[in-house]
Amino acid sequence: MPTSRPIRLALSVAAVLIGIVAWEAAIPAGTRKEAWDLPVYWQIAYPVMVAGSFVLGILGPAHPVRLGLLVGLGQGVWSLIVTALQKGIPNLLPLGLIMFAILSLPCIAAAWVGGWLGRRIGR
Repeated sequence: MPTSRPIRLALSVAAVLIGIVAWEAAIPAGTRKEAWDLPVYWQIAYPVMVAGSFVLGILGPAHPVRLGLLVGLGQGVWSLIVTALQKGIPNLLPLGLIMFAILSLPCIAAAWVGGWLGRRIGR
């Protein structure tokens, strides 16, 4: 089920935005903590990212792994930009990048399952 370029672009932008919004929504105003330090990230924001990846996989079954990866990368890049602007380059940057890569794996898996389901539905 091939998708057109504008649809792939829209799905990719949506994937990045899911990661960014989940990260920012988990941080209460005025706190200097990172989102993954807070319970609301693990209880609400992260499951929303995984579920969003699944839905994006259904909507774009041709390249679901890319969409799941973009959810995690969007969040990681956004976090790095915000942290660098507020505090400078973090000294645990390599560890943070590894953590974001690990956090992307369930999103990739969910998008892959969604893509499989989307291909089955599209038959």
